[in-house]
Amino acid sequence: MAGDLHIRVCETRQQKSARRQDARCDSRTSYADGRETANKTEVKVAGRWYSFNFWLERAEHIPYTHCRTREERLHFADDRYSGPFEWIGSLSRMSVVTGATLDEGIPQVVQKVMAAFEGRVLTVISPQLIADVAAAFETSVPHPYYGQAQKEDVLAFLRAHQGKMAYAD
Repeated sequence: MAGDLHIRVCETRQQKSARRQDARCDSRTSYADGRETANKTEVKVAGRWYSFNFWLERAEHIPYTHCRTREERLHFADDRYSGPFEWIGSLSRMSVVTGATLDEGIPQVVQKVMAAFEGRVLTVISPQLIADVAAAFETSVPHPYYGQAQKEDVLAFLRAHQGKMAYAD
């Protein structure tokens, strides 16, 4: 299964909300009537419900008392990909899952650009982020099979949207 990495800019409140909601859900379901829902696993800690992923990353040492899975409507689902974006490169998810090394399935530039976003839900496009992405292109060896964007195109895109919120997807 092949995929692509993009840098997407959130220009509206709805796009930011859709991104935050996507980050909190475990999976998404699309129904025939056009409705999209998110499936979320939550745990109860000290009387409050938290996302399972949040608990796992930040409070795993605190035991939880209950666990539930719930389905909720994805608001602004149509706005998710409506903002400007720039393609970074192609990758293979299946080759990594089937035992290939990370470098065989995911080009170095894609790995380094993802690392520049540090796993954040939303990141401000700053001069430091632009410098990190430039360094990713300069220090990466081109992949023999999967394509990647031109460094100049990506940097021009980032400079044009400097100061805005973005994410790697």
